[in-house]
Parts: sequence; C-alpha cells; structure tokens
Amino acid sequence: TLDHGDNDIVPLDLPSERDLGPLDGILGASAARTEALFGHLAGGASDAEIESKAFPDCRYISCKRLGLSFRLRSGRVDVAFLYSEGADGFSAYIAGPLPLGLSWSDKARDVVQRLGEPSDKFGGGRLPIGISFETL
Repeated sequence: TLDHGDNDIVPLDLPSERDLGPLDGILGASAARTEALFGHLAGGASDAEIESKAFPDCRYISCKRLGLSFRLRSGRVDVAFLYSEGADGFSAYIAGPLPLGLSWSDKARDVVQRLGEPSDKFGGGRLPIGISFETL
C-alpha cells in the first residue's frame, strides 16, 4: 500500500521484475524469509517490533517502525504494503525506492496519471480518499 502525504492509500501488488531495492523478489517469499528481511532492514535493532496477525484466509506480518507490511496467502507473500509517516501508526517506508517511479509527494491524481485507472476508489467526506490497484 502506498499512503501518500495526503493520506491516500494505494495497495499495490508489486511485480518482481521492477526495481524494488530490498523488496526485490519478496513476492512468493515464505514467512521466515519475510521476518528475516525485517531483521535485515532494521539492522538487528531490538525496537523493530514485528507484528503478526492471522485470519482464516491470510496472515499479515508488519513492522511499523519500518513502514512495511506483507500479506501472506497459503504461506507466501502476495502483497506488500508501504506506508508514509503516520499512516495507521506506521513510520515512513524509507528502505528503498517506491515502486513504479512513485513518490510520497504524489497525489491520487498523479498516481492515476502514471498507472491508469484504479480498480477501486474509496473514502470521501471525513475519510481520506484512497485508490487501489489489484494488479500492476
């Protein structure tokens, strides 16, 4: 998920052939590899608390200090969520470049211009407006 400075949230299924820096090859990874990546990105810091939440159809592994969360289905990563500062209590993701040439200063309209029409739009009124892309 990309959460822009205006709190728009954009979930992305990240294609592994893109330049994803430290996230390269994470799609399809096991939970153990995901947790090892968190440890690597945190530099072994003890304050990098890794949270795990299981649901009937999936599991989420997150590290708020790193601004990063993964969803696993059938034990494998299928989505990465990257957060900006303060979104859902996360720090900003700064471990590598944002995918697809995006930046935290992009607004929803910038993302649509770059990636095309989203598969879903949500929010409005008192809620931040968000867009999501099922696959890219």
